Amino acid sequence: MESQASGVARTPDRAAKGAASVMVRSKVTNGTRVFAAGGDGRSAWTRRWRDLFRQHIADLGGEEALSAAEISLCRRAAAIEVQLELLESRMSEGDMSPETGDLHGRLSGHLRRLFEVLGVKRRAKTVKAPATAALHAHFDVEASP
Repeated sequence: MESQASGVARTPDRAAKGAASVMVRSKVTNGTRVFAAGGDGRSAWTRRWRDLFRQHIADLGGEEALSAAEISLCRRAAAIEVQLELLESRMSEGDMSPETGDLHGRLSGHLRRLFEVLGVKRRAKTVKAPATAALHAHFDVEASP
C-alpha cells in the first residue's frame, strides 16, 4: 500500500508489531509524509530522493525483507546520492573548487560505506567486444592494412 501524499510505501504489518496506535505515531511512520519536518514532498530534491530510496529498497528485496535500521540506511544513502548529483551538476558547470571536490570525495566514501553495510555488491558483467569490422563500419573508418 502506498501513501498518496508521500509516495513512500506503508507497511501495515510494521504497525501491527508496534504497540502505538496510528494516532500517536508520526506522519513519517504512518507513511503520510516523507520527512518529519519541512517541505511538502513535491520538490525536485524530494522526488529524486524518493526514486532512489525506492530503488534501494527494491534492490534489497523489498521493505518487508528489511529491518527498520536497513530502511533508515537506505534513506541516508538516497539523501547522499541526491547531494552528490547536485555537486556533480555544479562541477559540470565549472565549479572545480577544492571545497567542492573534497565534499564530493567525502560523500562518495560515506555512500560506499553505507552500501557495504547494506550488503550491496558489485557484480561484474561480461562485456563482449564487437568485431573490428563492425566498429570500422559503425564509425565509417577504413581498415588499416
